[in-house]
This record gives sequence, C-alpha cells and structure tokens, in this order.
Amino acid sequence: MNIKKHTLSLTNYTLVNDTIQLKINFNTEIYIQDDVKLRLVKNIIERMNLSELKKVYSSYGRKTVVNPVTMLEILIFCYSEGIFSSREIEKACKYDLRIKYLLDTEQAPDHSTINRFRQKITELTPGLLNQMVQILIEEKQIDLSSIYIDGTKIEDYANIYSFVWRGSIEKHQKKLKDWKEKLEKYKKDMEFRKNLKYDEKQDKYITLEGKEFIRCKDKHTKKKSGYISTTKVYRCFDWNTKGQKTKGIYISETFQKYREKSLKNITSKEGIEERINRSIQAEGAFSKIKEGLSYTRFHHRGKANIISEINLISVAINLNKLASKIIKKDLEIIKYKAA
Repeated sequence: MNIKKHTLSLTNYTLVNDTIQLKINFNTEIYIQDDVKLRLVKNIIERMNLSELKKVYSSYGRKTVVNPVTMLEILIFCYSEGIFSSREIEKACKYDLRIKYLLDTEQAPDHSTINRFRQKITELTPGLLNQMVQILIEEKQIDLSSIYIDGTKIEDYANIYSFVWRGSIEKHQKKLKDWKEKLEKYKKDMEFRKNLKYDEKQDKYITLEGKEFIRCKDKHTKKKSGYISTTKVYRCFDWNTKGQKTKGIYISETFQKYREKSLKNITSKEGIEERINRSIQAEGAFSKIKEGLSYTRFHHRGKANIISEINLISVAINLNKLASKIIKKDLEIIKYKAA
C-alpha cells in the first residue's frame, strides 16, 4: 500500500518519507523578538484601565472566542498597519505571525466577531484615546505648552451610485453665492474701517471726507455657548452716497483686542516657529492617516461609529510614531525651528 495516497486532506500532518508526522507549532516569540511595535501595543494596553472594556461581554453564557483585551490589541495593531476591513483583520489573525503572537493560544476571530466588538466599544474609544494621551504625557512624549488645531476632509461611506437632486444642488449653490457676497462685503468694510479716524474724547469715527459716525447704541448677542458679546453701533446720518442716506458700522472692541493680540503673537519670532510646527506636525498627522495608512474614506456609517473609528486611528497613529522614535533611539520631543 502506497502511504502517499489519500493524504491531501490531512492538513494537520506532514509526510516525511513514508511516515506521517503530526505538525508542531513553534514558539512565535523566536521570529518576532525585534518587533518594537508589537511589544509596544501590549505594553500600552496593559497600562490602561480596561475595567469598562472587560464588561462588554457578559460573564454568563457562551465563552467569548477572544477576550476583549486581546481584541483591542489586535484592532489597534491592525489599524496601525493600515488594515481596517473586518475580513482583512480576520485574514491577518489567521496568517500574520505577529497577530498570532497577540492571540497566544486563543482562536482567531472571524469578521462577524470583529465587527460586533467594534460596535460594543463605540462609546469607550474616547476614553481609550484619552488614556493613550495620558500615557504619552507621563512618558514625556507630549508637550502641552502648544496645541495645534487643523482639519481635513475624508470621503464618507456612500454608495457610488447615489445621486443628488437638482434642487439640493441649486440650494447649496445659492448658499455658496451668498457666502461669497458676505465675504466680499466684509473685505470692503475692513478696508473702509482702516481709513477711519477715531475721536476718543467724543467717541466717534471720522472719514477722510470729514463725515462723522456717532455712537447710537450697544448691541448684545448671546452665543450658543452662553457667552454674551457686545457690539458698539455707530451711524452716519448724512452719508448720502449712491442713494444711501445713512450708513452704520459695528465695532466689537473685545474682538478687535483679541485680533490685534493674535496678529502680534503669530508675527513674533515664537509665533513664526509655532506656525511652522503647526504646518508640519498637524498637517503631517493627516498625511500619515491618508497616505501612510491609505485611509481616505470612512468605513462606517453614523456619527458615533465615525468618531469611534477616528479615535482608534488616532491611537494607532500615536503608536506608530512612538515605535518609530524608539527604533531611532530618539525620544526627544520634536520642535522645529525657523531658518
């Protein structure tokens, strides 16, 4: 009898000469001993308070395929590698040796388990990102003396065959046209104000032609945040230009004060350096998301799911940056200087 026949279905065995031998799984630690990011993701997750995360699965009933802590480690590591699809994460769990190391002896989860887990931790991801930031602060990897704010555009998760009604397009075009008109009017008003002379004693503004703007009243506006802004209203009653009998100007002293202070700050030596760092670091972070991780389109629908996704990506980006600094043996906070 030829033992080589009918052995194709014996996937857990190997054929050596004429003997069938059981395959043995070797210790994966040998092959990934130099993987900094893999060790780092475990260290970071272990430092977090995961008491709420451990409650996402009930302690009663069927045992979970993978415990939630391991699932979080897998999710963060896959995101840091640019793997976002649940089916691609499932594939990585089966064939990527690094993920097998994270799984240890646990069974690889399927795509349904991965998606359910993402849904369960939607409300927990802001806290996870916050803890990541706190760890980086403790490790002196974040300098809170400057905070940079920027924005970017990411395509939404919409059907490629979806269409927009003509009425909707025309409505938004009208809004855009109105916005442009307001912007042009604002620019003209700002140019007009530059040429006004202020009489502090009589609290009035005078044009180059000698026409006076007298203070009539104060306008108080309450913002959504609860802040009340005060605007001084000045009016010229003998304007008589282009059929316009009167003309008013609106002055917010608080706004002007902060605007002048802001201009002074950003044009100072320190301000120039801060603008350089904002340009490189804030915009650089978006570049790492879009170009580095190829994340140009959301993979989920709904505001809560999108926020959760961004939080997880933010943790992954910080993981990548810290791992890169450790490999380069340069753990100093990066601060660019003006030439």
